[in-house]
Amino acid sequence: MPIKIQLNNLKLIKFMKKVLLSCLSLAYGIYAQAQQLPDRYRQEVFSSSQVTTGVVFSTNIPTVRTTSLFGNQIANEESYGQRTVTLRMDIYRPSGDTLTKRPVIIFAFGGGFVNGSRTEASMIQLCQAFARRGFVTATIDYRLGMNISNEELSKRAVYRALQDGRSAVRFFRRNAAAYGVDPNQIYLSGHSAGSFLAYQAVYLDKDSERPASTRNYLGRADLGGLDAIGDNKTYANGALVDGKANGVMGFAGAIGNLTDIEGPADVPGVYFHSSDDNVVPFNSGEPFSTLSWLPGFNLPTVFGGSRMNDRAGAVSATRTFYPYTNRGHGVHYNGSGLYPDISSKGGQFFYDTRLRPANLPLILGNSSICSNCLTQTYSVANTAFYYDWQITGGTFVSRNPRSNQVTVTWNATATNRGITVTPYSRQLARGFSVGLGVNVNRTAVLSRVLDANTLSEGMINLNEYFTDPEGQPLNYTIKVVSNNQEGEKMANGNMLDVKSLAQGQSTIVIEVNDGSTCSTKHTVQMNIKNELQINVSPNPFVRDIQVSLTGQYKGDVKVIFYAENGRVIAEKASEKLDMNFVENFGIETAKKGVYYIKVITSEGEIIRRIVKN
Repeated sequence: MPIKIQLNNLKLIKFMKKVLLSCLSLAYGIYAQAQQLPDRYRQEVFSSSQVTTGVVFSTNIPTVRTTSLFGNQIANEESYGQRTVTLRMDIYRPSGDTLTKRPVIIFAFGGGFVNGSRTEASMIQLCQAFARRGFVTATIDYRLGMNISNEELSKRAVYRALQDGRSAVRFFRRNAAAYGVDPNQIYLSGHSAGSFLAYQAVYLDKDSERPASTRNYLGRADLGGLDAIGDNKTYANGALVDGKANGVMGFAGAIGNLTDIEGPADVPGVYFHSSDDNVVPFNSGEPFSTLSWLPGFNLPTVFGGSRMNDRAGAVSATRTFYPYTNRGHGVHYNGSGLYPDISSKGGQFFYDTRLRPANLPLILGNSSICSNCLTQTYSVANTAFYYDWQITGGTFVSRNPRSNQVTVTWNATATNRGITVTPYSRQLARGFSVGLGVNVNRTAVLSRVLDANTLSEGMINLNEYFTDPEGQPLNYTIKVVSNNQEGEKMANGNMLDVKSLAQGQSTIVIEVNDGSTCSTKHTVQMNIKNELQINVSPNPFVRDIQVSLTGQYKGDVKVIFYAENGRVIAEKASEKLDMNFVENFGIETAKKGVYYIKVITSEGEIIRRIVKN
């Protein structure tokens, strides 16, 4: 059952603000857990709406006195300002909705500016239908009374309605927080005369475009500027509130001057019109053309949906036109209910032109990863309000729906892996999803024991120890830290001789890379001993002797020449820098007999017996 509330005092407005703030807190609690949200605006996502009736949006509004002619209010333009009216609206909001930045559609009823009511059946059904899609909606009053015998004076009625439509826009813009609406997403709509109101309010947007009859016309009062009439003209800080809507939707309406549609800067518009409309011309002509023969009946030429569409296309104004052939003047309503395409097409239009978030480019992050680097971070452009991240074949490490970045850990054994993200605008309009498939390359594995004992055996074939699960060829890089010295080299193909790399206590790191740049490391701690080959010649010798060392060892070398009783006869200290080391001794003073050569390195001592003749 609809809730009816009369908003006529400040206390109730303050109460509504508290309620909405509570809803905002609840909304952020819901959004803290990422999830797919309903497809607002393009689909019906709420089952019902709640209505607040009789909300005053404009007070003490000057208007004309009218004479009733068969229930139609005929204006006496000379009486403008002699009476005032208060304008009200009925506001519909989706039941249970917690969003605080919702778009608004303001609907104006039809009736030729001489009759009609905001409670007309099709207006109520339009409000309810669009509220179920997630919009806040309202059906409004506007001033009635038209001079139907003078085409210039009749324009004053349309202009007054334009002012009232802009006043309703200002109301929502000025009270956006109280009603949970986005002040930058307020649209005008209406049927017949209400559509005239909506079109004129957005396209006739400059004072210079006002019809001459709206000014001091032949002694009649000036109706004032576009935003001169009504309430909510300024914000609390004194800044002016703009009454121009952000979009327009019209049913069986028309515009008085096609040149008011100017170009790409115009707000987006969607026009619904049927070619068999006998009230408002589909192309151009006088409204109520079937009555134009009556004496004293004189209205200006107007331009219907077809001509508006042509004009908008010619100047590149954003618009969509839905022409029909058999709906007559009730292009939106069949007499008992809305046509089923009205709310879907209208919702889609505002989604496309005002609400949908910007398309996301590709997801940034690795699509091909290694099995030893399964935790990855992915991101997209930071252009949305809410991000629905979903993955297959992995789990989220960190995910915040308000963040454009997530961290995931992939399952190396999953059959399928992928990540998608769906953006949502501030009004929670769902955007288009983007996705990224992820492939996991398994790194090489050690298939045999490879330790210090294995490496000390000499030359080994690394391909006999490492296997790639996907059969890719392997490359090897060897990193060595020995005696606080660090080095790196590529293995000679798949063959490795550790003794060619280092000596002493060493850390050997074998890095294995496959064709997908995935790598794994295997580390061995070992003491590398490089055997030296010593040669003393000639032996026996007579005068001079040469000591040579061959091997991988590099470092300090000390050579001592001594007698059998241990007496040192000669010695030399040097450094071995490459494979070969040679020292020459001239031993002229030594007597004939047995002597010894001792070679001392950091790896130990080597002694050779020699004889002098």
